[in-house]
Amino acid sequence: MNKYFSENLGATFRSLRKEAREKLKISFARAYSLTLILLILVGSLYIWILNSNANNGYQMTRVESVRRERQQTKHMLRAKIAKQESVIELYKKDEKMRPVDPENITYITLTP
Repeated sequence: MNKYFSENLGATFRSLRKEAREKLKISFARAYSLTLILLILVGSLYIWILNSNANNGYQMTRVESVRRERQQTKHMLRAKIAKQESVIELYKKDEKMRPVDPENITYITLTP
């Protein structure tokens, strides 16, 4: 029993990951170069994201200015339509139409 316990106790505390990690040896120069490469990659990704956001913001600004310009044109066209449909303009176009004078109106009464 004592022999079985001592053999399994050693196997319990020994794992494959631990042994692999203990065999992995990284020198200072290798760790420094890997860290430098990682920092360069992260920095490049950061700059790429900033550039992408700036481009999208510029395009959104252009789209917004075009939308504002078209909306202003739409308002001007609606104002022109309203002016052309006004009563005074309709009177100018049609000579038969005359404004009604409320004092000269004669009422017809119908008797049953």
